[in-house]
Amino acid sequence: MKKTFKIVIVCMVSTLVSCNYDYVNINPNAITEDKVEIKYLLPTLQYDLASAYGGNVAFRVANTMNQVIYKFGPTQLNSYTYTPADGTGASVWNGIYSSLNSAYIIIKKVNASNLGTYHRGIAKILMANGLGTLTSIYGDIPFKESFNFGEHPNPAFDAQLDVYKSIQKLLDEGISDLSNPLLGLSPAKEDLIYGGNASKWIKAAHALKARYYLHLIKRDASVYSLAESELNLAISSNEENCLLKFQEGNVSQQHPLYNERTATRNTEVDISFANLLINKADPRKDFYATIPPTIDMDVANYGPFYGMQDSYCPIITYEECLFMKAEIEMNKGDKSATATALNSAIYNSLKRVCLKTVGENNNTESNQAIAIPNTELVAYSNTQSNLAGLSDNDIWKKIFLEKYIALFLQTEVWTDYRRSSKYVSGVDGLPILSPRTGTTIPKRYNYPNSEVSVRKVNIPTQFTIYEKIWWDQ
Repeated sequence: MKKTFKIVIVCMVSTLVSCNYDYVNINPNAITEDKVEIKYLLPTLQYDLASAYGGNVAFRVANTMNQVIYKFGPTQLNSYTYTPADGTGASVWNGIYSSLNSAYIIIKKVNASNLGTYHRGIAKILMANGLGTLTSIYGDIPFKESFNFGEHPNPAFDAQLDVYKSIQKLLDEGISDLSNPLLGLSPAKEDLIYGGNASKWIKAAHALKARYYLHLIKRDASVYSLAESELNLAISSNEENCLLKFQEGNVSQQHPLYNERTATRNTEVDISFANLLINKADPRKDFYATIPPTIDMDVANYGPFYGMQDSYCPIITYEECLFMKAEIEMNKGDKSATATALNSAIYNSLKRVCLKTVGENNNTESNQAIAIPNTELVAYSNTQSNLAGLSDNDIWKKIFLEKYIALFLQTEVWTDYRRSSKYVSGVDGLPILSPRTGTTIPKRYNYPNSEVSVRKVNIPTQFTIYEKIWWDQ
């Protein structure tokens, strides 16, 4: 059944503006922060954050990681080079921070009333996720002085280690809010991800804790055991995946990739990524990309799995948890456990993507991927997770190649690339990729020019995009 929601856009200046959806009747000219109930702010937070992740964040990161390629328009290819700061970079920064302002307002309002503790727990989990995405892209970022613009018009930038401490604290607090007796109304249909299911949110929070512990493997060996403990409490099936499903029929509610695929077409799937799927006979190839008639073409269109109006945006999934488990087991030297986790990771990715027919097949468009029988998915998983006879280096390469494919268009593939150089000496990262320009894949993005010009003070010295962030050193 189609759902329609009233989304309240929360701007960075803390002004609230109503969008014309049919969830609640509010006079858009009378909306102020104190008048908006938290149940209307929660879908705003979730939609805006997912739109940032599924749109500009996905385009920018996937271009860096050779999954998509930028174009000048619908037909002309761009020999794209990595730019330190441009309009897309500003959209990444501003899109996530403006979304997190909704989380801040929810937390602030619940702190004042002590009612709506489940809403606050969800907001803290999503704020932690947004901060984790930002710091993995930029390094040091503002947090402790952010959002209170009257008191801190130029917030200080927190050191990256402190950001990760804040992330873990927010996740712990979110788990606590959702574990303790509810105070106030429970979230229901306004929770567009889990429908107010507290136990699923708690599992997602534990999965995110494991993710952000493993970001720090180059700095602290103890994070492996911490991440492993969190995974024991984390998402344990595809039914518990943390996903937001976009809605068809309204431009503001549909997946950003649908607009990209059908109208804007500033990006396309990089043919090198499409060829990787073709050469591996990967069952996800038609779901991820509409392959051109001849593979010597430069691009492929976005496939239907992420390219339909009502496609999903993943926040964190069971398959990612299993890939983290495989990494931890391999770090311990247990190749049998590594193979088991890797097999399950690949299979559950295939199961999430390929078990149902997706897309459209009509007179104007053919963008449909046909469901793959489960027996074929099992066979493919068994083949790809067979580690017999492989060296340690080759096993590491296989783990991160398979994760790179499974987490198509997700920020973690770039984080993994930079982290994984720890495991195989002499490589820039895993999987092994050819940079578009120069000799290495970028290590970070510079702060947007708009941020630099506005801040004037407190902003760190600009780095080149090839200088490593703190946890990568």
